Amino acid sequence: MGRADACDKAYSVENRLNAIVTPVGQMATFVRSNSAAEQTIATWTIPAGDALVAGWTYQLLGFGDVSTVLTPTLTMRLRITNPAGALLGAGPAAVTGSGINAVSIGVDAKVMLESIGVSGKFSLIGNIFDKTPNPLAAYPVIVRNQTLDTTAAIVVAWTAQFSVANAGNIVEGDAGMITRMRAG
Repeated sequence: MGRADACDKAYSVENRLNAIVTPVGQMATFVRSNSAAEQTIATWTIPAGDALVAGWTYQLLGFGDVSTVLTPTLTMRLRITNPAGALLGAGPAAVTGSGINAVSIGVDAKVMLESIGVSGKFSLIGNIFDKTPNPLAAYPVIVRNQTLDTTAAIVVAWTAQFSVANAGNIVEGDAGMITRMRAG
């Protein structure tokens, strides 16, 4: 195989991979402090019209951090749309360390479209990661056969809630992304 043939073959493989795994967007991030209410710290959006084929899977990755005063508990959840939306899963109310500063938290989840349309079905599986109760804890999230209009934009919200409001209790989503993985 000559150099041109090898380059053509590598280009062809790269194009096939790009057709299977496609970046959809960045995670929207928020900084929250001084509240005991459940608040959105990040969202991922599957744009309207993007969820076209049953079997497509979307991977949600997110990273953030927590700083605290004293030892409040922190509960993290995944919801559809916002803190008032349907609960997909949650970690327990984990006791944070005393006076922690910028300790890592994260989400790694996959949303699979089982059927599409106004009464579409999806499933979600993943983990919420929390390093505030040292060592790192992973809380599994599994939701099956949920009904959702897949023709509209689909928003998954990552929320956090401290047990007590304090200006030094800060939680934030820092960075993340959403990618689409085609079936087959």
